Amino acid sequence: MAEGLTKEQIKEIVEDDDFNVEEMRELLKEEFDEDLPEDLTVEQIVEFVFKAYEAKAAEVSKVRAEKRTQSKAAKKKSGEGDGGGVSRSGFVEGFIKDAGPEGTTRALVEKALDEAFGYTLAGKKPKTRVNRVLRNLGKKNLVEVDGQKIRWVG
Repeated sequence: MAEGLTKEQIKEIVEDDDFNVEEMRELLKEEFDEDLPEDLTVEQIVEFVFKAYEAKAAEVSKVRAEKRTQSKAAKKKSGEGDGGGVSRSGFVEGFIKDAGPEGTTRALVEKALDEAFGYTLAGKKPKTRVNRVLRNLGKKNLVEVDGQKIRWVG
């Protein structure tokens, strides 16, 4: 993580020959919603800018922490949605069972899994998960896979 702005760095900026107090006032108003008082000494300007910066940094940190918390909560809920809290493999197994004796196709299973668990929204494809589940179910002789056709036999 990057280090914050120090009082020494602010003092160097304020003491620079190219420093323009009006530009500093505009910046503080636009970015920090703070009004720089008139007739301040260099030390007072440094202290004022540092306090405004620290307050904004704390606000940004709080917002970031809230976003991380929301993101973690969303990840924990990712298995919910249309899947109803069931695992992805459980969803695929149930979908194949529900297809009945005529069976279903890989494409339909992938589409259903994508819609239930949002693979496309996450920039992923459900094909690998479907293939893994089918391979595991095939090893247990629970499904019969013939090309694109999938039938529950277990």
